[in-house]
Amino acid sequence: MCVDFSFLQNGTFWSAFSGIFTAIMAFLTWRNLVLIRKEKEANIQVTIVAGRNNGRWPCYYFKFTNIGGESTLFTFTLPNEFINNIPLDKAKDCLLAVNGKSLYLEAKTSKYYLISHCDTTHMSKDSKFDSDYLYKPTRHFLDNFLDYEIKVKLSYGKNTKTETLVLRWFDSQATVFTEPLERIANLLSYKH
Repeated sequence: MCVDFSFLQNGTFWSAFSGIFTAIMAFLTWRNLVLIRKEKEANIQVTIVAGRNNGRWPCYYFKFTNIGGESTLFTFTLPNEFINNIPLDKAKDCLLAVNGKSLYLEAKTSKYYLISHCDTTHMSKDSKFDSDYLYKPTRHFLDNFLDYEIKVKLSYGKNTKTETLVLRWFDSQATVFTEPLERIANLLSYKH
């Protein structure tokens, strides 16, 4: 069996091979430039941060984070039904003031907006409220809105998206493990 390599002697094969290789390299360079540009663009994520002050009383915040590499102006719009039922006047007034307005968010930073308060200054030493000043309105709000689907419309640059958040999804009563999962799994399997 004999293979004819005479086609390698003229420059047509090498010219074609070089052209294909150049086209592949140009495509890869273009793709990398697009990815780098996308990585630098503003990218705003919204979530809810939940916490408990010394495990006593839940508090919730909206957290807007720009995970992109570029600062930007952005707006967010929340349902008026949700904002108008927030029991704390300062939190309600703040959200009404910024709802649908342009705000500035630097790259790699976050802004927080209070939803429900975890102020324990009105609590006695036995973790009970001295008065119903905060407890009743907040409890009523959480009873009605813990499972409410909050549609948050975000707009920044050329991007517009709507995120759905539910306070219960971010409930802070869950146990958080800081150890590696493998070690936890080994401990659990050892005990059973």
